[in-house]
Amino acid sequence: MSGAVLTLLIVALAVLGRFVAPFGENEVAGPPFSKDGVFGTDYLGQDVLSRLLYGGQIILTIAVLGTLLGMVVGVLIGVVAAYAGGWWDEVIMRLNDVTLAFPQILLALVILTAVDQPRTWMIVVLIGVSHAPRVARVARGVALGLVSRDFVHAAEALGERRSRVILAEVLPNMNAPLLAEAGLRLTYSIGLVAALGFLGFSTDPDKANWGQMINENRLAISTQPWAVLAPVLIIGLTSHPTDVPAGGGITVSDLRIGLTGRPGVDVVDDIDLVLRPGEVVGLVGESGSGKTTVGTSLLGYTRAGALIERGKVLFEDRDVLGLPWQQVRQLRGEEIAYVPQDPASALNPSIRIGRQIVELMELRGLGTPESRLQGARDGLAEVGLPNDDEFLRRYAHQLSGGQVQRVALAMAFLPRPKVLVLDEPTTGLDVTTQGMVLSTMGELCRSHGVAALYVTHDLAVVANIADRVAVMYAGQVAELGDRETIFAHPSHPYTRALLDSIPHLSQARALSGIPGRTPAPGSRPGGCRFHDRCAHAVAACAEELPQLREVAPGHQVRCLRAEEIGAWDISRGTVPDADPAAEREVILDIAGLDVRYGRTQVVFDVGFDVARAEVVALVGESGSGKTTISRCVGGLHKEWSGSIDFEGRPLGHGARKRSAADRKRIQYIFQNPYLSLNPRLSVEQIVKRPMELFKIASGSEATDRVADLLEQVALGPAVMRHQANRLSGGERQRVAIARALAAEPDLLVCDEITSALDVSVQGSIVALLEELRLSRGISMLFVTHNLALVRSIAARVQILSAGRVVESGPVAQVMDHPQEEYTRRLLANSPRID
Repeated sequence: MSGAVLTLLIVALAVLGRFVAPFGENEVAGPPFSKDGVFGTDYLGQDVLSRLLYGGQIILTIAVLGTLLGMVVGVLIGVVAAYAGGWWDEVIMRLNDVTLAFPQILLALVILTAVDQPRTWMIVVLIGVSHAPRVARVARGVALGLVSRDFVHAAEALGERRSRVILAEVLPNMNAPLLAEAGLRLTYSIGLVAALGFLGFSTDPDKANWGQMINENRLAISTQPWAVLAPVLIIGLTSHPTDVPAGGGITVSDLRIGLTGRPGVDVVDDIDLVLRPGEVVGLVGESGSGKTTVGTSLLGYTRAGALIERGKVLFEDRDVLGLPWQQVRQLRGEEIAYVPQDPASALNPSIRIGRQIVELMELRGLGTPESRLQGARDGLAEVGLPNDDEFLRRYAHQLSGGQVQRVALAMAFLPRPKVLVLDEPTTGLDVTTQGMVLSTMGELCRSHGVAALYVTHDLAVVANIADRVAVMYAGQVAELGDRETIFAHPSHPYTRALLDSIPHLSQARALSGIPGRTPAPGSRPGGCRFHDRCAHAVAACAEELPQLREVAPGHQVRCLRAEEIGAWDISRGTVPDADPAAEREVILDIAGLDVRYGRTQVVFDVGFDVARAEVVALVGESGSGKTTISRCVGGLHKEWSGSIDFEGRPLGHGARKRSAADRKRIQYIFQNPYLSLNPRLSVEQIVKRPMELFKIASGSEATDRVADLLEQVALGPAVMRHQANRLSGGERQRVAIARALAAEPDLLVCDEITSALDVSVQGSIVALLEELRLSRGISMLFVTHNLALVRSIAARVQILSAGRVVESGPVAQVMDHPQEEYTRRLLANSPRID
């Protein structure tokens, strides 16, 4: 930050210099090389300080204009190459790389020596041309990470024009890295213009120019050093790259985090938690419960607008919350590591995986330059990933979700931290990969004595990995105990309600979720914070604030009726399995489907159909082809052969080759809510767009419909003005579902749409989809790795492996009497609590 402030100060002096200079630009102030004044005089007797203040104007003007030109041209080249992809990308970037072979200063000298007197516009163009290919490489790298994101695919599936996709979806999300690149390019431009001035290529010899000042006075440096050193120093300061903002166990004690400017409003409150070496503690709860806030507080971090009001986070007798910033930065990653919910966002899309791991080791001071590559290989092998050269050369977008997650896990464990915070680390992974990641994580934590906090909404996963479980609601711990106690004898109504929302492998269940929504900070009720949603609340619950108290050794509950409720039997009702209809009106028919990515075939001769008001599930491991098939149906993948018929009509290869009616009636809901919504748009804009595009509604009518849809997906109209990046993962996914429903579709293609949702919200969404299926006759192609959920939502299932359907049929038949070993393995790897 200090470098940026210094640069801005020098820029301000250059702009305002003529108004504060003690002498005119070419005014003689005394004899040549005099020591009078701040910096004395130059070889003509002109005041050096005044010449400095005047001399920055022309340099900065040319540098800014040249940088702006280079940024515009470079961003255009990079974004077009990334968005076009394929051979267009290859050709554009090869030509771009050819121009990079010419050194900037040499290119300028060759051209400028051919003219008598350089013009300002010539130098501006030269700077822009020399910067453009370098900017293009950066812009392409950033854009590649964006064009593969689901919010871009969602715009394409709606049939948005390519120009609008680039301008509205891609470019607004490139601001931060492009601003950093612009700052870097500007510093290079200043140095280049100054160098040209030194070599005599000045646009006006009578105008002061820092580079020209060095050239004119260089022979007298021993007599009057400031005539040379002053411009050298100011060029060096201005062209220097500015910094752009971009033992064991841990104990949390009496932690309270509030909101800035809202006294008395807490995000989390009264948090006491102990993580022991070698132990995994599961932290569960609905979206908005505060579990991620607690997790990140272990790293001394709070999101913007939040404020730590009291409490301690003690790590090896040090309070993380009270340490100086430099010490906190050193702790992060080295002793307290963090694995984010969306690990792909933490990996640089333009740097190969192997290089990123080596750079991390360099940053942490791990190993020697010779040993770091082997260290990267060892780290990948430790989490069960390939460690050959081919894998190390891959980019993040070339890895599956499970591979990305394990790369993040490997990078977190490389410095051998003592505490590990994992934020929803297996969300969206298939059951086999999830089982491998969980097993790897558990083994690493126990073998290295790492204390781990596992933040998740998936209680079935917690039942299989955690030693102890803390259940959070509305910013407080509602129940805390060992795993067996929490799942066998839950004593808080909220814990019981969560367990009742979990689908089971053994039998279909009527999923409904918990009535109401988790109250936001500032709107939480008095007394017990759960009482307005609790089926067992009594009058005292609304008046008396319960404390977290021990009801049995190691078992704490925040409920007035804990002993009574804990003694009740657990009732988990079931319903009959869905019965595939004998009379079926087929709406989607797929036959002989082969799919390729370039020269590689990934799906082989797949065929099945979906009837009106029917749910067909696609299940398989990562890479089995289930999402690829769904993307072909949604018009997001073009390289396929065979037939995909919708209501008897063949669908085009890609959304742009389909009619507006087909695009409207087939809606795709993406897996990753962090990638499927444009973070620059408000929730209202996102949900309203399909209505406007397909002329369903506009104006106030569309706004009213948006509010109704948000109410249907358990969000409410209060979030309409929020930007997507202010929402939790579960809230974002509900917005994505609302956007799809806004088009009034007949077929929903659901790609892992509940993987980021709490079990309660999942139950509510499944209930909503079931209601839509029955009332509107909506059909669904339901891609998921959650076999328990398949049992409760689908009538038929297709089991995929390596691009082929290996088993299919009615859900009950396939799950109760699997014929294939692959299907039996998927069932065996599925987490369960029953």
